[in-house]
Amino acid sequence: MHTIRLRGPWKKIPLGENQPIRVTIPETAAASGSGATYQRSFNCPTGIDQSRVQVDIESWDGSMIGILLNEISLTLPSQPISCPLSFDVTDHLQPHNTLVIELQPKEKEHGCVGLTGEVSLKIAPSP
Repeated sequence: MHTIRLRGPWKKIPLGENQPIRVTIPETAAASGSGATYQRSFNCPTGIDQSRVQVDIESWDGSMIGILLNEISLTLPSQPISCPLSFDVTDHLQPHNTLVIELQPKEKEHGCVGLTGEVSLKIAPSP
């Protein structure tokens, strides 16, 4: 299995703000707030014709409310989500891709939000 870490640059857009902040993942400290959207673009890995590709999200603070790849929603389980989280994205990859992760605090008024673990692509041979 081959791993590509999606460390940076990410665009972090705090809820209610227009100006994105450039961050590197994992974030060293999650910020308190009302939520944030993280956005990262990447090119499709080469030489993956007979492979499966998955997005792995190691850990985060807050509640995961949405994950999109190229504007396609990756389905979240209906039960509470625990770390780590993995999605097979092989069929959704394009030559140029955009991954969006949306987080909100677990508590309505106060709480920390942030991607505190690695976000990566895992490439494995098809079974």
